[in-house]
Amino acid sequence: MSSDVPAPDIPVPDAVPDRRPASAGRLGLATGHRDRMNRIQEFARVARTALDPAQLDAITERLLARLRTLHPVSSSYGRFRYCIVELNQPMADAIADELLGPARRHTDAELPRRAARRGLRRAVDTFTPGSGEGFRGYAASVIAAEAHRLTNGS
Repeated sequence: MSSDVPAPDIPVPDAVPDRRPASAGRLGLATGHRDRMNRIQEFARVARTALDPAQLDAITERLLARLRTLHPVSSSYGRFRYCIVELNQPMADAIADELLGPARRHTDAELPRRAARRGLRRAVDTFTPGSGEGFRGYAASVIAAEAHRLTNGS
């Protein structure tokens, strides 16, 4: 799907092992993790505002392809997964809002959003790049199914 869209000039980071001094204590590790997550959130926020949807799709596809080369238990895998989820979070929230409908928007809107976010994470974990279907379409169906399942109690 996004192969015909030129990828923007935003570099996709390689998996680089963390280099911490042996004396780094628990507090230093937690702070480093928090800093990395904050940088990923900032990257996703800037990318969502600066790029059009086709470019976001191209970046998401590249990140997913790179994610599939990493070991699922590695910290790099977790960071790439988190970045993909952050980039696509507004799509999940929009699907949750659409499923809620105008009559139920005043009720607990957090439940469908939580379900949509869970569906987005599941879509990231189960999507196969190069399968012929774009991530956005695949994720939308997984998110809608998860939100529908959770909000209807099935």
